[in-house]
Amino acid sequence: MTPYYFIQATHLDEAIRPVYNLYLNDPDTSIEKLKEAYLSDKFDPEFFTVSIHFFMKEKDAQPDREIFDEIVTAVETNQDLPAGTYSVYLHDHYVIKNNAAAFKDNSLSRSSPDHIRKD
Repeated sequence: MTPYYFIQATHLDEAIRPVYNLYLNDPDTSIEKLKEAYLSDKFDPEFFTVSIHFFMKEKDAQPDREIFDEIVTAVETNQDLPAGTYSVYLHDHYVIKNNAAAFKDNSLSRSSPDHIRKD
């Protein structure tokens, strides 16, 4: 397993809370009803997080600062990304197989409290 991105609405997200509660009470609720329950006017990008993980292509390559900076700039300047807070990670090529982890001392990251906010 190699997760490349992870999205999460935090428990403080008032926009999604009614959807979550509706689903918990009835997992068979239709998609239409779930969409109707969403309170878009209460959406706050601070409570919607997107974590994006990149890996070096070559087997023995270490995370490269120049490549990482280019990725961060691409996320910062992309106007097509949805509102939210973004964290970006660049790892070497190796993923620990027994837990699918990639974080190591050599990983580069731009994350909380210095995440990228898109409004």
